[in-house]
Amino acid sequence: MHKTKLSILLLSTLNLPLANANDDILMVKLDTMVVSGSRTEKILLDVPVSISVITQEDIQRSGAEQVGELLRDIPGVTITDTSVAGAKRVRIRGEVGSNVLILIDGQEISEQRSSHGAAPLLVDYNIIERIEVVKGPASVLYGSKAIGGVVNIFTKKGGDRAIQAALNASYNSSTNGFDTNAQLYGSANNFDYRLSVSRAEHGDRKVPDGTDDNIAYNNKDGVLENSSFDNSNVNAYLAYNMDKLTIGGRLESYKADTESHTYNGIIEDGLEGFQLDLPKRDRKKASVFLEANEVTENLVKMRLDAFHQVRDRDFLQDLLVNVPNFAGPGSNLSIDLDLNTVFKQKNSGLQAQFDLVFHPDHYIVSGFDYSYDKMKSNVMTVNKTTFTGVPFPSPPLSVTDTTVESHQETKAIYLQDEWSLNDDMTITAGIRQTWVDTELDKENSSVLNKIDTSESRAVGSLAFVYSGIENTAIRAGWSQGFRVPALLELLEGTPHGGSGVLHANPGLDPETSNSYEIGLRFDKQQFTFDGAVFYTKAKDYIATISCSSTVSCPANFGNRDTQYTNVNGANTFGIELFSAYQFTDSIFSIYSNLTYLRRKFEFTEFSTYQTGHPDFEGRIGLEMATTYNNIDYWSDLYMRGAIDADNESPDSSAPSGKDTEHYDGWATLNLSMGADINAKNPLNISLYLNNIFDKTYTPSQESLIAPGRHFIVKAGIKF
Repeated sequence: MHKTKLSILLLSTLNLPLANANDDILMVKLDTMVVSGSRTEKILLDVPVSISVITQEDIQRSGAEQVGELLRDIPGVTITDTSVAGAKRVRIRGEVGSNVLILIDGQEISEQRSSHGAAPLLVDYNIIERIEVVKGPASVLYGSKAIGGVVNIFTKKGGDRAIQAALNASYNSSTNGFDTNAQLYGSANNFDYRLSVSRAEHGDRKVPDGTDDNIAYNNKDGVLENSSFDNSNVNAYLAYNMDKLTIGGRLESYKADTESHTYNGIIEDGLEGFQLDLPKRDRKKASVFLEANEVTENLVKMRLDAFHQVRDRDFLQDLLVNVPNFAGPGSNLSIDLDLNTVFKQKNSGLQAQFDLVFHPDHYIVSGFDYSYDKMKSNVMTVNKTTFTGVPFPSPPLSVTDTTVESHQETKAIYLQDEWSLNDDMTITAGIRQTWVDTELDKENSSVLNKIDTSESRAVGSLAFVYSGIENTAIRAGWSQGFRVPALLELLEGTPHGGSGVLHANPGLDPETSNSYEIGLRFDKQQFTFDGAVFYTKAKDYIATISCSSTVSCPANFGNRDTQYTNVNGANTFGIELFSAYQFTDSIFSIYSNLTYLRRKFEFTEFSTYQTGHPDFEGRIGLEMATTYNNIDYWSDLYMRGAIDADNESPDSSAPSGKDTEHYDGWATLNLSMGADINAKNPLNISLYLNNIFDKTYTPSQESLIAPGRHFIVKAGIKF
């Protein structure tokens, strides 16, 4: 397991004795059971792909208040925002969020009109039992959107008594924010149930007094205006368990109200005001499942899932332009432009998986996936243009109302065979065939043409694991990736953003990739190691490019507009390392999570390794864990950081022909500590001191300055 805490704390700090030291330091061993790597239960040591696990203990002892923060320290994983504090997205091995599949209990969270089709992690972390992260193309088992990897979130189910309850609360000084959660759950008469209600209210983020001119606009009072968010979640689960059969379902309602901070580069000459607001970003979902074991002699397991999900979003933008002397001395041009996008996406899905055994040396996983996305968006634009100091009148108020309806249907079948050659060698081979149909159903803009496209592709994977060396597993693999562009990229684009419009491109080709990996896992007594070296070569990578570049945009596009386009190629080389060592007869443990990643884009005009991702990033330190008087004490003192990075893209208006963004390197020191009281009503209390030296920094590819020195207090109790 790729542990996400590193620390050191002198024993005298907490006055704890060396006696009764906990032998199980806060490290998850590689005998942890996982399912996401092969869609069947295996110990982590023997999984043929790179996979990281965040356990319930990790979640309970983490200072994270959003799901994205839980993933931040996994090697190869980067968490980003789009100037929106309450909607984190995940990148894996440099791949943008649209290439990362987000699952809840194996069911997809679909997002067709977000940044690059990337689904923000709108999931309440209080209901999460564990998270498994598959790194690298997983298209064979999980489909088109898994070209970069998979984040599979497993939720809590029932309990061990008929009626149980839990209360959790936290306070964050950087936002003056509170998170509260209440749960009622239990198991009785073969029924499992859980009801969870959560609320998060956070104000504008406090940042150091210094400024970071590279990325974010920072007010002098050290507060990022319009960086607040308010989220609420209601989640209900019910299941009935028979001897070899479980039937259940879940209802979810996640409501998000987030503001968007205006970052540096938006406010420029002539642009006096710019503000985005997302007062509504909601997700509702109903799902049912059936899981059966030992159905027949050959059908050892069967899982059926059906779900319906609705996403509602309101997006407001207010832009004010003022151009003095535009037609001579004393003249003035003022443009007040208001945009409001109302978006609804309905997603229905059906999944089936069948685990088959016809020979003791072969374990076959097969199945089919079906998904139907229906999207409707309405954009209302109000343009008030005013001329002063000129001999002609101002134009009348302009109001346009544009509606677009489209859909995307995905069907797929897959088959994977795990072949045990002997006790030490396993080969896993898989294939998947995918069909995707995309159609523009209705529009009133007279800009888009009727579009009806179909894409299909077969992808394969091959991997082996050798475990003939004691406590060691060597793995190697090849896998293909395939992603069809999202509806936003193909048909809609968005008028929201800076001074220009992001245009769709109906001519986009699907992305494809081939990835190669060699890895080693070792787990013996006090030492745990998991490392991987990988190389991915992608074709027709989808990116955005400025219309002021030498790439041709349609004549009606402005120079400040951007458009989705296929980059010739994207090649990625990386090394991911996790190591942990528990000192003999000690309560201390050291470990590190480190990532080296080099990513190359091949544009028509030039090639560049400056793709916005730092070459090195990670987290290192020491931790402590001990038990005294039936209380588990733990602490972390760790350093997290990354070196600087640049992001280059074609721009013919620049003297160099390139537009370059720079991200400074950074490092922070952080301290966490807590106590878990093992009483009749278990109680956990924790304190997190973050960015102790008040470092001013902005992580690469994010738009918000990180919080300054601040603390988080969390407490939870079970009844």
